[in-house]
Amino acid sequence: MGKISRYNQVKKSAQALPPRVIITTCGFAGVCMAFAFTQLALHFALSDLSQETTRLQSQKIELRDVTNRLRSEVARLEQGDRLIEFAEASGMTEYPTSKFKTIRVDESRVEKYEIALAELRDETAGEEIAERSWARALASRLGFENQAVASEASTGVARAR
Repeated sequence: MGKISRYNQVKKSAQALPPRVIITTCGFAGVCMAFAFTQLALHFALSDLSQETTRLQSQKIELRDVTNRLRSEVARLEQGDRLIEFAEASGMTEYPTSKFKTIRVDESRVEKYEIALAELRDETAGEEIAERSWARALASRLGFENQAVASEASTGVARAR
């Protein structure tokens, strides 16, 4: 038997698979690979969600602690006696009202400021000017608000009683 006859025998014994079987096998392998990639993607997504859940839970605990701390601080500050204790602990003392001084402003100076304020109001064409000037705020801080009367034009300049 020659080489050619042997080749023909091997060629006849190795039969090709029908195309239908090959297509079905490739389709099945493709579907299995798609499921495998989907499972892998879901595994990574679940891992990421688990890490995110842990991070968010720790952030929730931190925020709850901050909220509780702020609530307790607000409750503490709402108690007037605690403010007095804090002031005394800080070395603050109450200033006697007998030592308060009255601020006196000349009528001519008050009129001068009223005129300037009226001109300023005309220039700003309707823009609101703050009702409390620095002088009124200072008088309020120093405790003079009960002893001072605002001018008629609400300039904030205080007149002595």
